[in-house]
Amino acid sequence: MLYKRQVLVFLMLLTVAVAIPLSQAQSRPVGLSDSQEPGSVIVFPFFETGNLTTTDQGVQPQTLFEVSAVCPKGSSCTGGQDVDIHFDWVCKGDFFHVCKESNFTIHTTVHGTVRFDANGGPCFPGPSFVDFEGCGVPVAPPCEEGYLIGWAVDNSDTPIKFDGLIGDAVLREDEENGSPISANTTATEYSGITIQAGASLATGAGIFSVTPADHPGDLEFDGTHYQKVTGRIYGSVRYDHLLDPSTNPNGSQKTYLALLTLDVRSNRINPQIDVDLNFYNETESPLSTTTNFFCAEETDSLSTINSSLTSAFCSAGGGPADPYCKGEMESTHAQYDTTGGPVTLLGLIINREYDSSNYLLRTTSSALSNDSVAIDTDFVP
Repeated sequence: MLYKRQVLVFLMLLTVAVAIPLSQAQSRPVGLSDSQEPGSVIVFPFFETGNLTTTDQGVQPQTLFEVSAVCPKGSSCTGGQDVDIHFDWVCKGDFFHVCKESNFTIHTTVHGTVRFDANGGPCFPGPSFVDFEGCGVPVAPPCEEGYLIGWAVDNSDTPIKFDGLIGDAVLREDEENGSPISANTTATEYSGITIQAGASLATGAGIFSVTPADHPGDLEFDGTHYQKVTGRIYGSVRYDHLLDPSTNPNGSQKTYLALLTLDVRSNRINPQIDVDLNFYNETESPLSTTTNFFCAEETDSLSTINSSLTSAFCSAGGGPADPYCKGEMESTHAQYDTTGGPVTLLGLIINREYDSSNYLLRTTSSALSNDSVAIDTDFVP
């Protein structure tokens, strides 16, 4: 009998010991956004302007966006209900560190989808859509690449809570590494990063900046107006395998990072963002480097950031370079170079593969993870 009681007590203690950590691990920080749920804000980490000619579909934009609206959780929606989305193109900083911006508004409906590209062309569906209002008139970005951010608004262009935005972007490419344009084009697709409005707000409620010092129209990612995002990234990356016909007749591949911050003052001078990066190979050997940018960047390939970030990095302990070598990447918290204060950091991993003639064969992309540590910031359109 005593033995049974001892076993029962042991099992009870074991259950408590296991249950507490699991409970803590599953709790989500209050005020942190969830990129797996529809949001009132949607961010597309990377776009490129221009068109290319495909062998089967003719001329296509290099970047195509597809944005849909669902009925927010806990809300009642009517058929054909109008959903308006204000978009800003955000450019990486120019020579003077000014991050240029241009904006436009798109119209769709609950359960509807709207398509537009990064060239300022027409959107679809056309003029008979949304009570003959049309889907809107996209404008071209004032730069060749950057990121796109959109947020739900009312008919007066006031930001509102409407946690129903989802979407994806299609990237098409046909030229890299300075090679002639290949007859084959490549395409990859990635999901937009969604950010929800404050949990205490009702669907359709206006979201107004309340701090007197704020610029009118600020998007406040403070956990009350909009949920916060994070400033640290993690990813599984494939290290560059460089072209060497004598040892690698099958081609090469390179990995790039599209990074951005929401700590932006559009059309104004912005401070430099510093990001320290730690890379590990498959046997946990570390290598540290850094990158910096103004508002956004597509980095050079990993081996250009640091010449050691190649497939040979995985064979540091001996043996030939592995063309499929992968490893872990993580950043420290992104920060301003002037004050050292933490800033938000989002992004995307882009991988490009080339044939033995250095022609682009395929492009793939993957999302980044974060550490769930929320950062308070304002985006100033």
